[in-house]
Amino acid sequence: MTLAARICNRIWKVACLPGSVRWTRARERLKAQQADHLMALVRHQAATCFGVDHGFAEIRSVDDFRKRVPVRDYHDYSSYLPRVFAGQPAVLTRDRIVRLEPTSGTVSGTKFIPCTRRLHSEFQAGLNPWIWNLYNAVPDVMNGPAYWSISPAFSVTPPQNCAVPVGFGSDSDYVGQLTRRCLGAVQAVPATVGAVKDVDAHRYLTLLYLLATPELRLVSVWNPSYFTRITAMLQGERVEELLRDLHDGTVSAGLKIPSIHRRYRPMPDRAALVMRALDRWRSCRSPSPFPEIWPKLRVLSCWADAWAAEAVTDLNVAFPHAEIQPKGLLATEGLTTIPFPVYGRDGTRQWVHVLAATSHFFEFLDSDAGDVAGAHELVPDAVYEVLITTGGGLYRYRTHDRVLMQDYHQGLPRLTFVGRTARFSDLVGEKLSSEHVAQVLMETEKSFLLPCASLSLRADLQGASRRYEISISAAAFPPNVQARSAVSISVDAALKDNPYYKQARDLGQLDAPVVRAAAQETRRGPAATHKGGGLVVVDPIQKQRMVLK
Repeated sequence: MTLAARICNRIWKVACLPGSVRWTRARERLKAQQADHLMALVRHQAATCFGVDHGFAEIRSVDDFRKRVPVRDYHDYSSYLPRVFAGQPAVLTRDRIVRLEPTSGTVSGTKFIPCTRRLHSEFQAGLNPWIWNLYNAVPDVMNGPAYWSISPAFSVTPPQNCAVPVGFGSDSDYVGQLTRRCLGAVQAVPATVGAVKDVDAHRYLTLLYLLATPELRLVSVWNPSYFTRITAMLQGERVEELLRDLHDGTVSAGLKIPSIHRRYRPMPDRAALVMRALDRWRSCRSPSPFPEIWPKLRVLSCWADAWAAEAVTDLNVAFPHAEIQPKGLLATEGLTTIPFPVYGRDGTRQWVHVLAATSHFFEFLDSDAGDVAGAHELVPDAVYEVLITTGGGLYRYRTHDRVLMQDYHQGLPRLTFVGRTARFSDLVGEKLSSEHVAQVLMETEKSFLLPCASLSLRADLQGASRRYEISISAAAFPPNVQARSAVSISVDAALKDNPYYKQARDLGQLDAPVVRAAAQETRRGPAATHKGGGLVVVDPIQKQRMVLK
């Protein structure tokens, strides 16, 4: 596999060159490039229902576009989305909608984002310079296989009267056909593992295939806690089973899995090496077993900003021999930033995040002043909310992602993700909205005959685990454990209407919410009821608790 990975990684790098060149040229003419990108999109979508309603045919400039199209949230598309779901063509975009991809919603738990080939090509426009820069900065990454995270197959209830396929896309959807084949040859974990719905079986298989890949060079995941949960299985009860499968080249018969098409050969020497590394670590003769298990691992690519920063600290301890590449800002709706290497005078490398300028048309909202700026007009040290206009049919769309403008680096804004807007809480990627939480708390109060405004929800940051805390006023606090457990189960189940919260719970990144009496919360700051938005989190910038309203 190593030879195939070397060849395919180099083919992939060459395939990324044209897109990287376009991105480099955009750095030299950012204002004109963004205007050209927008006008091409406006002309393409002029005959759509949205384009006709907003006079796209008369738009001649960025200013015209801003005058005709207001800043929009997902619910502002309510008059268009039912037609999109029903399969009516040319509503938001002329392009065929290949899939509705679920993501976390506001009032409802789920929103469905239209995905088109044009949107995929916009993602690819940002992926190309990202991969090109990575391979140039750390060329040894090309000399072996990689693990690009594959999430388990989660089922999602589609919207009513839906005639469009609904589901999660894979990383390969956002690359060209040639690159897709290369990615398959490079992957340490076969794509068929993604069809495994049982979370424990998925995690077991992922770790088993990774253990069978001593030449592993790159690990790419989203939240770092996802990878730490997988590797934590080496401390669990099934470690002997893992090593036996690795030794024999088998997959445990007790796992509920579909047919796995790519087997691996028996690896008794490899199993013995892993066992020795674990024994040295357990006996405190080694600070971590992973430099021995994957000695050639060069890069761990993951989120490292806002709440993910704490989990990255754990990765640095466990993988001291690997470089952390902080991932850019990417959501289901669009790609905002990509990692870019910057070198100090002593040759040390630092990854910064710069605008994925060739992906979409970007605007930046100053929430305090209410002003909107273009990518070329940002002020250093200011915090903005990102607005995107994409080939998927979203126009001046509020992502609710906040970024800190650092400076301009080689013509592009250098941006740091600092968290979601004050309407969201996002510890491990679950993106809970205050509106959805408020609805859940009100329904729970009715179901359990609790007084109005007696419940609140907050992020519980104490201890090693990540979870939410249900605070109940002292007067309404249930006297027995069974009743408190029932409240926790009810809230947890309702929050799982949000697909990312459900995924985080299923993957073990979030623990079940805990119930506490409000009188016990003096160390955690004031609680908020659903009248105040229902959610209390810690602002990543101010490092203090905020009530979401």
